[in-house]
Amino acid sequence: VLNKLRPYLYGNSKKFLHNAKFDKHMFIRHGYDIGGFLHDTQVAMQVLNENEMSKRLKDLLTKYKHHLGFTEDSYTFEQLFGKNAPFHEVPLEVAYIYACKDTHGCYLLGKWQEKFLNAREGLKNIFYNIESPLLPVVVDMERTGMLLDMQFADKYEKELADYLKELEAIIR
Repeated sequence: VLNKLRPYLYGNSKKFLHNAKFDKHMFIRHGYDIGGFLHDTQVAMQVLNENEMSKRLKDLLTKYKHHLGFTEDSYTFEQLFGKNAPFHEVPLEVAYIYACKDTHGCYLLGKWQEKFLNAREGLKNIFYNIESPLLPVVVDMERTGMLLDMQFADKYEKELADYLKELEAIIR
């Protein structure tokens, strides 16, 4: 499947993903990376409405179904197949329908979000120029890790604690 997806993964076309960071990690783990612009519908929803009760794809597809052209609710894998059901045991003819609905719903949600992002210059700037460019950076950071100078961190923690005490005294 991954070999068949290769031209689409590496192409420069826009891709709509929900929690793109997870998908990017998964593809890298299997020796692939994703090229082109990644529209992360989860991040876009955070930019559009930070008070959204849930950023889960199924919840968003159900909540906004009438705007996306759906009439039925979207159900999680667990709701459909049970809490401990492994995906590889789901019959292929059912699994691909489940996966296709996610893909289709994510695309429709992303296109719908674009209308709102592009209508507000500030939101558009935050999503396209701040949040989206951070995705590959955050993935690289998570995959690489970083060294911490614990001696400096301990010293700095004490400095900040002293500073915090000063601020609290001023406030009081």
